[in-house]
Amino acid sequence: MIKIEWMNHMKSFTPRQIAAIIGSVAVINLIARLIGFLREVAIGVHFGTSAEADAIIAAYTIPNFIYLAAGGALTTAFISVYTHEADQGKRKAASVIFTYTGLAAAGCSLLFFLVPDLFISLFFGGMDGDTQALTADLFRIMALGTFFLTVSMLFTGYLNANRFYKASALAPLLFNIVYVGGAVVFMPVIGIDAYAWSVLAAAVLMYGYLLTELKKRHLSLGTAFSGGSDGLMKRYLWRALPILIGGATIQLYFLLQRVFASGMGDGTIAALNYSSKLIQIPQSILITAVTTVLFPLISQMAVKKETHELQQMYTKGITYLCLLIIPASVFVYFHANALIGIVFEYGAFSSEDSAITAGLLQIFVIGMTAHALNVYLTRFFYAHNLNWLAVWIGAINVFAVNISVIFLLTGTIGAAAIAWGMTISGLTQLVMLLVMAKVKLGLVPNAGKPLMKILVLSVALGGIFNYMHVSSGLLSLILSAMILAAGYLVLVIWTDQSKKLLNKIKNLVKGHR
Repeated sequence: MIKIEWMNHMKSFTPRQIAAIIGSVAVINLIARLIGFLREVAIGVHFGTSAEADAIIAAYTIPNFIYLAAGGALTTAFISVYTHEADQGKRKAASVIFTYTGLAAAGCSLLFFLVPDLFISLFFGGMDGDTQALTADLFRIMALGTFFLTVSMLFTGYLNANRFYKASALAPLLFNIVYVGGAVVFMPVIGIDAYAWSVLAAAVLMYGYLLTELKKRHLSLGTAFSGGSDGLMKRYLWRALPILIGGATIQLYFLLQRVFASGMGDGTIAALNYSSKLIQIPQSILITAVTTVLFPLISQMAVKKETHELQQMYTKGITYLCLLIIPASVFVYFHANALIGIVFEYGAFSSEDSAITAGLLQIFVIGMTAHALNVYLTRFFYAHNLNWLAVWIGAINVFAVNISVIFLLTGTIGAAAIAWGMTISGLTQLVMLLVMAKVKLGLVPNAGKPLMKILVLSVALGGIFNYMHVSSGLLSLILSAMILAAGYLVLVIWTDQSKKLLNKIKNLVKGHR
């Protein structure tokens, strides 16, 4: 299993080296995501919540889904299969996997390029004719990058499997720099096409960079249609399938949001995109922490059957995530208009656009804690080899609950129904995971007292934010951020987990007297 491979793979590193690797990769990922967020800001400045903004976002949806969801699943499956191969057969096995995956990705790229209208009308049929045509034109160019994006994702997995973590982490950073920089620099020259060509250029350059890194480290691969152990490709695809279904939950939400939003008028896709992206940054940081640091620890405890330690990790993880996210969610909810205005309200992005986007942000942020907890809880199922149970719970909520909510509410509240679909399904998924964790794993979130304290303080913060009236949006944000920081300090002191910290501080003070 992947969890055992990861631990064996890291055995030769000291704890300090592991911490340094995780820290550097996390920082690079954070910078890459922040630069990627600037792309959304640039679209907002150039086009606001117009049909043109919808076209850019919709055109990039399919290549991005294949890159992040399919590419991510294939990469994880590749690492799993690759590490199980005998040392003398590893490179041959990698060549076989890369050959078939590359051919499939090239076929997709060619198909997208030849008939872009077919795919745009299939996924975004609700758009008007002109917007569909513009989206198809942009998609035709971006789609050529599908091959480079998918194979690049595999390259990063190959580098990680051979312990070259920083080299692979720098790839998405390079991609986002080129994408954002190219769009901003060439937009005045060639117009909206700058966004499409920048995606293609960024994908090609990322591919070239990773290819160079592989050659530099003597990891070059050739074309091979056979080799490796028996049933190599079957195992590879079988392992990728549950990872794709389970790991692509958030990406599936965004894909479905844009599919449904395509028929709700110009700017709806853009408004949903801007509001959801704003809550993705803290979520992505937490997800990185969970997948790189906590999951290996959880897996090790599960393998050793350390039931008490698992229960502690389960409870503490839920407590800390709630402590971090619930107060922040209250802050975002009451300052949604100010946040959207300060981040996006420039150029073509009007105050009316801010009001629409802020309303959606308020709905999304209600479910932010649930979605973060869902990522955490699923790791306990993966650690106990209950992958498919977590996958089915996710699929039921994404496709049944989410879509049902959208259909039921669209007629009365319009685009807000899409945001409520994601939020409500995230909450129902959380309930299902908690119940099944108790039934199947015997894990119970014994966090009633600290959670009550978190909720009490969060309600108090909400009351303060609601009745605090400051004329300047920026000043209001600054004052509220200071109050939020004070609230976090109170929570840290108030929760049981902080007592050891306080005792250490007291002893330190006494020692200096």
